Formats: sequence, structure tokens, C-alpha cells
Amino acid sequence: MNILYILGIFVLPIGTGFPQATEVPQTKLKVSVYYETLCPFTKHFMKKQLFPVYAKMPEYLNLDFVPYGNTKTKTRNGTVNYRCPHGRWECFGNKLHACVISLLEPEVSNRLIYCTMTQRWPPTAGPRCASKHNVSFALIKHCAESEVGTLLMRQNEARTKALKPTLAGVPWVTIDDVWRKSDDDRIDFHFLEVVCKHLRNRPLACNQTKSAETIRDLSNSELLNLKTFTKLENTLYSLDLHFKQIPDISQFQSLAKHKSDQNF
Repeated sequence: MNILYILGIFVLPIGTGFPQATEVPQTKLKVSVYYETLCPFTKHFMKKQLFPVYAKMPEYLNLDFVPYGNTKTKTRNGTVNYRCPHGRWECFGNKLHACVISLLEPEVSNRLIYCTMTQRWPPTAGPRCASKHNVSFALIKHCAESEVGTLLMRQNEARTKALKPTLAGVPWVTIDDVWRKSDDDRIDFHFLEVVCKHLRNRPLACNQTKSAETIRDLSNSELLNLKTFTKLENTLYSLDLHFKQIPDISQFQSLAKHKSDQNF
């Protein structure tokens, strides 16, 4: 039986939020992103590289999201528990994303992932982003808290552990299911260049100069500062100090109101 039917998901028609395709290539390039919802590097990659490139050529790319990353899974007495690098909120965020990806059309799920991952604190962005794109957050949350959410995470775990070479960090990006070190070395600053290298029929966006692309990206010094911040952040998470200032997720259980569509 269709999971959408079981959960009663209701989504209103919305616009794409992306430019209309002027030409459709024979096959789309599959870009798979293995990630964790609270990873700072993943957030920056999606905000500065992945989605800006996708917005330029949506008809050429098939985005494939796999939220799991370095999560650890333990089963005790039939109960599945997860331990995530950035704490319990990340585990819940991973489940929410897994449900969004599974239950909604790619056009809609991509918009929700973009919306949440570009917010300062993604865990509190779910209801707001769902309402913005006319999706019921309560039903997405119900999926995440049910056996369906656990099943989806099991599937993501299997995909992540089947990677060759083994996932060594996030975001872990494969092109047409193949990971290449040469690509990985450049995705943080030159993802457009990486994508264009693998496209047979290149769109006009591939004519963009490298200098223009670099200006919009993080500088090396900013990336270094991000790494330093991440070490401190991980320490705070391990001491469970950060969560004392975070509101309880139960505040966001009400149904999101259906509003008129808004673009990115």
C-alpha cells in the first residue's frame, strides 16, 4: 500500500522555484549526496554549491539525497536506537529528511531540503519550511516518529555502508554512483566545474567563468574558521550543553497552515 495513503499526506500544487527547462538532455546526471542534517560542511555545500548549480540546470541533474552519514545504529530488545555525530537533534532531522524524500515528489522534497539546510538551526525550521511550501509538517513528523521512519533510515544505512570506497566524511558526493577523489577535491568550491565535466551536452551555465564561481564561494580562510568552529561545536554536543537552549520539538506538532506558494 502506498505510504502516502497510509499517512494521509496532503500537498497543494506549487511552482518549481527553478527556471523552466529550455532543452531536455537524453539522460540526467545523478548527483547523490550522503550527509548529516546538522553537519556544517554539508550545510555550506548545499547552500553555496549544490543548490545554486541545480537552479542553473534542473533539467540536467537528478538530485539523490541519503541522510545518514556517520550515524551509528544499535538494536536492543528489538528497539532501534541511533547515535549521530551532532547529537539527538541530528538523528531526528535525518529521519525527517528521509520521510520528506520518500513521501514527496522530488520537486517538492528538494525545496524542503534546501529550505531547512539553509537555516541557522534546521531542527526548528521544519514547520516553517513545510508551511512555506504547503506541506503538512505534522504528517512528516508522524512518519519520522513511526516505524516508517525507522525503515527508511535502515535503507539509508544500507546504502551508506555499501559505498565503495567507504564513506570517510560528509558530504560524500557521488556522480552517477561513482565517487572520485578528483571530484571530491573540488566540490567545496567548484561544483559547477565538476558537474560540467561529466555532462555530455553542456548547458550555457557551463560557460560561466571560474573566477565568477569562486567569488560566490567560501574563501579558504572562512573554511578554516568553519573547521575550527566545528571542533568546538562537537565538544559542546558531547557535553550536551548546546541542547539546554533549544526548545522542545513538541512545540511544532501542530499542522502547518497551507499558504500560497513562495519561491526560494
